[in-house]
Amino acid sequence: MYKGVNAPAHAAGDMFAHEDVWTQIVGDQAGAFVMADGNLCPHPIRVDYGHGDGIIDWNATPVDPSGSVYSKAEPFFNTALCQDHRPWHFDLGMRVAGLPAGTYRVYALCRSIRRPTAAYDVSFGVNLDRQLDKPLAMPPMNDLAGAKWQDGLTCAVADVEVSSAEDWVTFITRYSRERSLKTTPHHGRSVLLGLQIVEIREK
Repeated sequence: MYKGVNAPAHAAGDMFAHEDVWTQIVGDQAGAFVMADGNLCPHPIRVDYGHGDGIIDWNATPVDPSGSVYSKAEPFFNTALCQDHRPWHFDLGMRVAGLPAGTYRVYALCRSIRRPTAAYDVSFGVNLDRQLDKPLAMPPMNDLAGAKWQDGLTCAVADVEVSSAEDWVTFITRYSRERSLKTTPHHGRSVLLGLQIVEIREK
C-alpha cells in the first residue's frame, strides 16, 4: 500500500524510494512483519489495538464497519488499514512493542477515508493509555484531490524514544467535533489507517 513516494516517510526523505512494503494489520496481531526493504523483521514485534472513552481499553474488540474501499477519497485515503466503528467521542489507539532501544520517527495516517474535512487530536508516546494533555492537532483537509503528504495535514509525525523492547510505542487519535468542518449531519469517527515507524540513526 502507498507505493513509492506516495508514503509519508518517503515524502519526508526518511526512506528510499524502493522501500515500499506495508504490513496489513486488522485488530491485534503478533507474528512476522515485513520491513521496508522486504526482509522479515528480526524482532518479535507485537501489535495491540483498542478504543475507549477517555482511557483506552486494550482488550476491546475492533469493529470494522464495512471493509469497503471508498474510491472517492483519492489519492491517499482509499484503503482502511485499520478502522474501528466507534462513536465520535471515543479514542482509538494502536501500540507496538518489541522495537530495540533507540529513537523512532512515527508517521500516523489518521485522516478519515470518508470525511477528509474532519479534524483530529493525535498523541504519540510510550506506554500511553489516554490522550496527552497537549495532543497534535490535525486540521480539516479542504483539497483532497490536490493534496501532497504534509506533516500536520495528511499525516501526524512525532519522534519517540524507546528504552527497551518492553516499551509500547503508542498512537492515540480522537475525532474533534469542534474543529471539523460541518459538511454532514453525521458525526465523524476516529480512524487509524496506518503507521510508518522509521528508526532514526546517526549517519
